[in-house]
Amino acid sequence: MEYQFIIWWSQDGLEGIVPIDQSRFLEDMVLALADEKPTYENELGQIVHMMKLRAKANSQRHYEIYLLKTVDIDEEQLQNLFEKDPQIIVNAIREKGVKIYGIRAKAAPVII
Repeated sequence: MEYQFIIWWSQDGLEGIVPIDQSRFLEDMVLALADEKPTYENELGQIVHMMKLRAKANSQRHYEIYLLKTVDIDEEQLQNLFEKDPQIIVNAIREKGVKIYGIRAKAAPVII
């Protein structure tokens, strides 16, 4: 079975996974990806818009937001993968997903 998700995390870990019903959310997703104001006819457009605002307001957390399509991996399995080994799943999402928003840390902070 094929699944689609909006998934986001910060340097502190996974923050959310939202399943997508493609037929209901395509129009607002296109608007959100284009940095245009969603029509707010559905919850997904609001979620993406608010997460982008949160990410921009908290840039020190290095948020990343992705659109991810999976085959035979559901929401619960994704959450389990984040719990077991978050770096492996994050690397896979970066490689296979579609980036909506993201500012990765360039280097670990140095405390003087």
